Amino acid sequence: MKLSPLFLILTCALLASACQNDKGSQLLKASADRDHIFGGSLVNKEDPIGKLIVALKIEDEFGNEQICTGAWIDYDWIITAAHCVNSSNTSQVKIFQILDLSEETPPLEVKKVIQHPQYKSESKRLAESNFWGKGNRFDIALLQTSQMSLAGYFHVQDIKTEELPALRTLEVAGFGAENFDLMTGVSANDGLLKKTYLEVEANSVEGVFYQKQKSTGICVGDSGSPLFSRGSEKLILVGVSNSVRNPGSSEVCRGESRFVDIAPIVPWIIENTISDR
Repeated sequence: MKLSPLFLILTCALLASACQNDKGSQLLKASADRDHIFGGSLVNKEDPIGKLIVALKIEDEFGNEQICTGAWIDYDWIITAAHCVNSSNTSQVKIFQILDLSEETPPLEVKKVIQHPQYKSESKRLAESNFWGKGNRFDIALLQTSQMSLAGYFHVQDIKTEELPALRTLEVAGFGAENFDLMTGVSANDGLLKKTYLEVEANSVEGVFYQKQKSTGICVGDSGSPLFSRGSEKLILVGVSNSVRNPGSSEVCRGESRFVDIAPIVPWIIENTISDR
């Protein structure tokens, strides 16, 4: 996937800034007995989450495409990362209900894009203050589609952070790459829906969960992917992938990943979507 110079600059800023790690890192611990999502295990057709997660292709002003991930949270609403989409141009966003982006399939029609009103891009956050050392807690966007999810959706509810350790092991799944070359901007084996398992180690810090990645975690293209729990009766959305950082290293995807904590912004999500939850 060939990327523009501007995208490479923004990617370097977002994913590999030279800031020190945040206080409160290592809040999510990867399960030692699992492979990584950058490589990881593929989501097969029998797994119900395959129908609840979508691939996003976003075209920039230069005509280049970026891959992100999204998840159904209602029959006609999808949640993803705000930095993946431009709220002023729905035609730049293509949504695919598929397990492999190399397959030919028509995209879903995007009716509306809503970015969280408090979302600020990384460049704007840096201009105002040195925020690269912290996760972006409002990096959330909602996409409304004309077609409806026939398989259901992830349930969004106000889970108190102190209750998280009592949940089952969490999962994250996305269409991101197995590896990302920071120098060339070339990604490897992206476009396939993969998953991995995470264990909650502590509460979120200021609305963001952090995971110190070594052998497993998210990579470029997994932005917007759901962090969720498989309850006995329903799939519960806990967080949304925001970014990965590994200062001073070319191993971008083996650094620290950030997930927006859904609990504090549930009222905003419900206010902007119509649902019978």
